[in-house]
Amino acid sequence: MLVSRLDRPPVPGPSLPLAYALLLLAGAFGCHRFHLGHRASGLSMLALLVGGLLTAPFLIGLIPLMVLGLWLVLDLFLLPGLVRRAGMQGATKVPRPAPRISVFIH
Repeated sequence: MLVSRLDRPPVPGPSLPLAYALLLLAGAFGCHRFHLGHRASGLSMLALLVGGLLTAPFLIGLIPLMVLGLWLVLDLFLLPGLVRRAGMQGATKVPRPAPRISVFIH
């Protein structure tokens, strides 16, 4: 029997409380961005953190850390819209079926 895409339940989207918890506890690592599916910006936040910490002894690292801090403050206000947008995209996603494994024994 074939199951159509409409018969499967939609994948639930990300939650706002979890996104805020990730932002407050591990926001500098970009965890809240990864949770929302924004991999590129999550990696950018992680790169700013690592680059800033590695170059902080030379004082040049303070610039990326300040940019990261400003970004985190902005994300406090942008997070509800980001979660809403990720939820709308997640509502259209349908879980993929598990791959079928065939074993042939001769």
